Amino acid sequence: MELIIGGAAAVVALCALGVSVLNTYYMRQLDKQSVMPLLDLDMRKVRSERDEKTYYGVYLKNNGTGPAIVKAFRLTYGGFDISDPRAVELLREDTQSFLGEPQNDLPTFLSVLKDEEVIAPGDGHILFGVSFDDTGRRTFQFQDTFCSKTECTVETESVYRDRKILTLDGARAAFARARTKSLKTHTQP
Repeated sequence: MELIIGGAAAVVALCALGVSVLNTYYMRQLDKQSVMPLLDLDMRKVRSERDEKTYYGVYLKNNGTGPAIVKAFRLTYGGFDISDPRAVELLREDTQSFLGEPQNDLPTFLSVLKDEEVIAPGDGHILFGVSFDDTGRRTFQFQDTFCSKTECTVETESVYRDRKILTLDGARAAFARARTKSLKTHTQP
């Protein structure tokens, strides 16, 4: 009889240990999710509160509940690093051919992320943009060109050391869908 009671106590103890280990695992997962960054890297029109201008360009926002730590950042235009004068010259040519004479020096907005820079929850950054307020067909063509020539890669890490690499591939796909939808709308009788 004592053997049965001892065996039952051992089974109960092992079950309690299993539940405790499982509970610890799920609590850690919950803690991890509660401080997880959720970054959105996109190309869009954004109104800057700082200088009250509208920019079209690369926009990064942390929609998550935790900070994102930048580990690597790369931004190119037309295959040239954005700090290269050839990238700026190519951007100037594209801007002038589609939108007319640019109002400001190009790019009109440039923000370079530094290694170990922290992007807090809710923070958004215009990384690279051109200011304009036109909404005509040539603007759409410029956005198409801008989207196809811009490459941006951001590698980040959460406080739990989970790494993510973001690119503009999703933004290009969304822009292609919008272009296709726009063409269908204009060609239907």
